[in-house]
Amino acid sequence: MQKEAITNNTGSNPENINKPVKLRHSDYTADYKNSILEVWNSGIYNTVVECAKNYDIKENTLYNWISQSKKPIESVKSPEYVALKKISW
Repeated sequence: MQKEAITNNTGSNPENINKPVKLRHSDYTADYKNSILEVWNSGIYNTVVECAKNYDIKENTLYNWISQSKKPIESVKSPEYVALKKISW
């Protein structure tokens, strides 16, 4: 059973995010990850180290979340789109 971290939806203030009890990396919920990323992207913290330390997560974990959040999402291209793209070249 996956443990859920409880978060408040009151913006990106770090004081409003409840810290989970020491979870393994695979136990962090998507909502918790997104909350931490929202705080990081707000610019409240100057370093990943400082942010990770505040939420008791490993620095490398936060670096990975940041990296993954910047990757473009693959879009599904319909056969019609592919055919039109070939014609335009």
